[in-house]
Amino acid sequence: MNTELITEEIITTHGEFLSGWSVLLWNDDVHDMEYVVRALISTIPMQPERAIEVMLDAHNNGKAVAWTGSKEVAEFYRDGLESHGLTATISK
Repeated sequence: MNTELITEEIITTHGEFLSGWSVLLWNDDVHDMEYVVRALISTIPMQPERAIEVMLDAHNNGKAVAWTGSKEVAEFYRDGLESHGLTATISK
């Protein structure tokens, strides 16, 4: 078997797992906008201006991409947002 082909397949598969996962924040009718911004800042490393953009995008469009990267970190951030009572999912 061609080891170069196997190595390329492993790298491709590994790379797909490590990147391209998005944390989606869904519109929230329960919490006020300030609470959502504070939850974003305390959960995901982002500047307040970015947190406001994400919150407004979710508010106006029903959902917003809050963060993109590896699956493991996306799951961690999703869980953090959910611990604040917000609705968040991950998507590839």
